[in-house]
Amino acid sequence: MLANHHDIIQFSYLVKEDLLSKIIPLYKQGLSLRDIAKRFEISKTAVRSELLKGGITLRQSSRELKATTWRKPGKISTKPPYGFCYFEGAITKHPKEYPTLQVIYKKWKLGVNANSISDQLNEKKIPSPMNKDWSWNSVKNIIDRFKNKKIVSKDGKLELM
Repeated sequence: MLANHHDIIQFSYLVKEDLLSKIIPLYKQGLSLRDIAKRFEISKTAVRSELLKGGITLRQSSRELKATTWRKPGKISTKPPYGFCYFEGAITKHPKEYPTLQVIYKKWKLGVNANSISDQLNEKKIPSPMNKDWSWNSVKNIIDRFKNKKIVSKDGKLELM
């Protein structure tokens, strides 16, 4: 007759203080949270929380490192305001738009409203940012940048703030 065979399950447990003393050296050696979690058969979150409770400062994740290194310095993802452009990572005056920006600024300073400025630009056949006719709203948006001091005049030259 066959003897009754039973599966034996071994439970290994670690006391929290014991776990922390084993995790810290591995983390300082350069092992990732995931690698440490696999070794002790616990969750990555548990490893992370234990390290934080132990006062250990966590390294940047590889995802965070990639996000900081893939972008070129100086250039951001948004388009610069009308009259300016990116050149070699820095914002500079746009060779075609900047003179029109100065015209809009001068007329605004003289008290001409946005509708009249757009009509005058259209009469002179000056293209808008989208190569269409100027609308009073697009001129108003540029004037709002002057009012909000996002574009300021210094010595007769317009600059971004």
